[in-house]
Amino acid sequence: MPGQTRKTRTKRRVKKNDPKKIRRVPWSLDEHSLFDPESKEGQSSIETWHLGKSVGKWSLILAIGAFFLQWWWLIPVLAFFGMMGSSVASSVQAKSNTGYPHLEHTDAMGLGVAGCLLFFICFAAFIGSFYLPSDGWGEIFTDQQASEFGSTASDGDIDE
Repeated sequence: MPGQTRKTRTKRRVKKNDPKKIRRVPWSLDEHSLFDPESKEGQSSIETWHLGKSVGKWSLILAIGAFFLQWWWLIPVLAFFGMMGSSVASSVQAKSNTGYPHLEHTDAMGLGVAGCLLFFICFAAFIGSFYLPSDGWGEIFTDQQASEFGSTASDGDIDE
């Protein structure tokens, strides 16, 4: 087309932090809620919710892969990140319908205390994971005690 350059023909690409890109609330809001998804804080809360859900989802997917590969040490690490991500996401979602719709410092303190307790539980599971067998699924599900303590008849010959 005459008079039209390549720059004017291409569509405007939306950047990740574009102020014109407004995310919608993925959960239902109360009609009396003070949460404004169009505001800067509202968009920040929605992004936090999306990040928490994404961390939880990807941690679960990677933990399933680690389970089948028998990387036992990785499962508690991914469980910690997944549970903390989903805790943050559920806190944002629950807080948006009550009172002041954004997370406050007391919410962060509660998440921190719960995170510390969860860290100690996951750390104990992490240490315990090094005592799990990783010889393959056939070795895990076979009856090893029967072969250890069972008696076999021998004719007394010694193999050299």
